[in-house]
Order: sequence, then C-alpha cells, then structure tokens
Amino acid sequence: MMNGGCLFVGMGSPYGDDCVGWVIARSIAGRLGDEFTVRCARSPAVLLDWLDNFDELHVCDAFVGNGAVGTLRGWDWPAEEIELARFQGSHDLSLPAALALAAQLGRLPAKVRVWGVAVGDHASFDSMSAVIAARASEIVDQICGALGHA
Repeated sequence: MMNGGCLFVGMGSPYGDDCVGWVIARSIAGRLGDEFTVRCARSPAVLLDWLDNFDELHVCDAFVGNGAVGTLRGWDWPAEEIELARFQGSHDLSLPAALALAAQLGRLPAKVRVWGVAVGDHASFDSMSAVIAARASEIVDQICGALGHA
C-alpha cells in the first residue's frame, strides 16, 4: 500500500558512462527533501522490491538514442519513447519491462518519471567520458529544479 513519499533511483554500474545514473542520484541525495528516498541499483528488477510505501518514482539511467551526448530527457511513464530508447548496461530485465511488470502487479506508484542521459553508441566502459562528466552537475541542477528543489 502506498502512503506517500518519493523514491529516486540511479540505475547503472560503476563502469564508464553507465555510472551516470549513480552519479546523478548520489549528487542529488543531499539536495532533495526528506520526502525523497535515494537509492542506486544495477538492475531495474530490484525496483519491484523497493516500490512499497511510495506514491512517486523517479529513475535516472543512461540511454542510447536521439539527442546529443549528455542531453537529459525526461518521460512520464508510460511513454512510447521509453520503450524505443535503448538503456545502457547489461540489465537482466530492461527498465521498460520492469516498469510494465510493476504496473501489471499493481505495485507501480501513481507517478513515474524516467530521466535519461544520452550517451554515445560506443560509450566508454573504462571511465566516464569527458562530455558526460562535464554535464553531470548541470543535469543534477535540471532534475532538482524539475523536482522543486533548486
């Protein structure tokens, strides 16, 4: 049963540009109010275990798709664009599939927003690319502004 609060999840891994979701989540943790719980995850499947007691979910992940590298996109779920975007990493269950499953199980919060950070087709897996690293602070500012925590 949902009773309030917001969950913000940075999706990714510790490798290359795939870590951008984690970097964003960790950076905004101190700027969001007490109504937000901030977590990091490697797999969208863990969302299914974390959704209780939240009426709002925000997920930030790297994706390969339209837009210049380092561009922030935001989608309200459900959105066809989320289904078409290729989210970064080696997730065992894709982000759209995990959200769809949570909805089918009646566990998805009323409001779901997916934040995607565009990375290149050949994103580095050694370290975060210079473009993504340079844009991270601005992306944090954009997300916090959209969440009313500028």
